[in-house]
Amino acid sequence: MKCLVMRQEGLALENIPQPKIKDNEVLVKIEYASVCGSDYPNIGGMADRSHLIGSVIGHEGSGRIIEVGSKVKTLTVGDFVGIESHRATEQWLKAGKNPYADPLSAILGYRGFPDGRVVQGTFAEFIAVPEMYAIKIPDHLFKVFPPSIWEPFGNSIRISSVVRKIPLVKSEPVVISGCGYQGLTLMLILKHWLGFSNIYATDMNQGRLDIVDKLGAARLSAPDKLPVKEPKIWFEMSGSMAAYAQGLKSVKKGGALILFGLPSKDSELADGISYKEFIFQSKRMVKDGVNLIGVCGRLREDWDEAPKIVEKLSKSVNLSLLYTFFGPLENLLPLIKNGKIPPKDEPLIKAVFSGFLV
Repeated sequence: MKCLVMRQEGLALENIPQPKIKDNEVLVKIEYASVCGSDYPNIGGMADRSHLIGSVIGHEGSGRIIEVGSKVKTLTVGDFVGIESHRATEQWLKAGKNPYADPLSAILGYRGFPDGRVVQGTFAEFIAVPEMYAIKIPDHLFKVFPPSIWEPFGNSIRISSVVRKIPLVKSEPVVISGCGYQGLTLMLILKHWLGFSNIYATDMNQGRLDIVDKLGAARLSAPDKLPVKEPKIWFEMSGSMAAYAQGLKSVKKGGALILFGLPSKDSELADGISYKEFIFQSKRMVKDGVNLIGVCGRLREDWDEAPKIVEKLSKSVNLSLLYTFFGPLENLLPLIKNGKIPPKDEPLIKAVFSGFLV
């Protein structure tokens, strides 16, 4: 099968044997694959990718099942599925533990197991995954919103589930700092699914704010001109330490600062806990009178709720504003060569590809 393999000089188009499934696995023919922001440092050579050399990368994908193992009970040949990249056990996640520390949580094509093995990624014609990594997608929605980006969409659903537990008048102002894919999808969920009517969005990138405006998802503001005084909830989606500091200073005492965006450079948050680890472990604490809440990962219930939300959003907004379709996966290499991916000045929200041409 065709695939994209990480080599010392960068990604290369290669042919490798098609994977063989185990009894508890399904074989998926990739029909959509997308590039996560966490892939950019590896693709662009900005990160140490030595552990990925020789590996098929990519961890966002979806497709049709073409073979099932003998012990698979919930899926059949022909099912359309979204692929979970690091399906830690529900018990592990519900206990608030770091999903990356679960023995099952190696990220497809991105982060290896403790022994160094990197599981094959989604930038391939086919992928074999355990049954619990493949989540059935309703056939009629498969073309409405590329299911390769349903997995990160689940992050925004998980964040919104935290909000549902906080007593809040939906007309009260809330702030979202960071208008990438996660910030945008969170705005849409808050507005069109949960009924919030007073959402403010900030970002340093004017192109992203323009997309917010086209979606009609929130009121726009430059970070230094935010008109909201003492919002009850602030969602920090960018990983900017300046945005974190602004949120901590601005949020009403007793309110919540919800942290999702990972900083490029880690720092101690409090009591010896790093900022990243606070988010990875979905920790909670009170700092300066504000409830800090870290959110990481998805639960199966978030995948289950996604079709209803996608159906609702598809009737309310132009979902194609959330991604750019670039054709088959072969096109990723020239886009990298020509400096289009990773994006530089353009506000590329999500890069989505179809499967390889054969």
